[in-house]
Amino acid sequence: QVRGQVGTEVRTATMTGTQENPAVTTNAKGTGILSVDPVTRALVGRIATTGIVATMAHIHTGAVGTNGPVIVPLTETSAGSGIWVTAANTTFDAQQYADFLAGNLYFNVHSTARPGGEIRGQIGFEVIDVPMTGVQEVPANTSTASATARILLNPLTLSASGTITTSGMTTNAAHIHTGNYGANGPVT
Repeated sequence: QVRGQVGTEVRTATMTGTQENPAVTTNAKGTGILSVDPVTRALVGRIATTGIVATMAHIHTGAVGTNGPVIVPLTETSAGSGIWVTAANTTFDAQQYADFLAGNLYFNVHSTARPGGEIRGQIGFEVIDVPMTGVQEVPANTSTASATARILLNPLTLSASGTITTSGMTTNAAHIHTGNYGANGPVT
C-alpha cells in the first residue's frame, strides 16, 4: 500500500495543459516520477500520459511558469503506449541536481497539435489552478469579474505559495478559506 525508496530523492508531477507557458486547453493528462541518487546523481524517470498522441517528452530546467531548455529526453516504451522513460545510465550534473532539489525542473510532453508542449508538470510540486467567479461565492453573485488562482504545494514540506490574477475588479485583499464547496469558512 505504501513504499519509500531508501537512499534516493523521489519527486512526482501531475501534468496538465494549464501548466504550459502559455497555458493550453486540452483533455490530456499525465503523471510522472523522478528518482535521483544523491551521491551519484543517477536518475530514473517515468511518465504516463492519457488523452494525447505524444511526439516527444523531456525533462526541462525551469521554475513554475518559466520555459527552459531540455536537459533529459525521454523515450516511449512502445509506440502509442503513453509510457515514457529516461535512458539507462542517465545522470544529472551538479546544477541540474540542485535544480531538481529546488523544484526547478518539469516534465513536458509534446504533440503534433502542440509542438511547444501540450502537457507539463513541475517535478516536486503540485500546481493547482483554480478559476474564480461570483457564482462560486456563498451566496452567489452576478459579478462579471473573474480571477485565476495558482497554488504551488510542496508535498514534502507542506508549504504553499501562489498568485491570483484578477480581471474586471479592483481588489483590496485576498486569502484562502477553509470550507467545502457551497459553504463559507474561516480564513486559513
